[in-house]
Amino acid sequence: EQIDPSVPFAYVGEGDQKMPLHRDCYAELYGLKCSVCTTPITADENGRISYVKHPFFDNECMCPIHALNAVARRCTGCHRFEPSG
Repeated sequence: EQIDPSVPFAYVGEGDQKMPLHRDCYAELYGLKCSVCTTPITADENGRISYVKHPFFDNECMCPIHALNAVARRCTGCHRFEPSG
């Protein structure tokens, strides 16, 4: 798919070797992935990425929607969400 030059996109590479990628493709390949649903956490229209981090598991982040889900299964001890799927 051709990248529309009027839409913001990401670059991969260094110096003169920078190659453009769709924002969604960049998120899939290099971005943060939700530890609950494993989907890429994408940037909003302003380019900001919002996610929730667990206080005990520094390497895990999740979509903000999971923090608001009152029926999601969580561990009683550490309050970690059960991964879906």
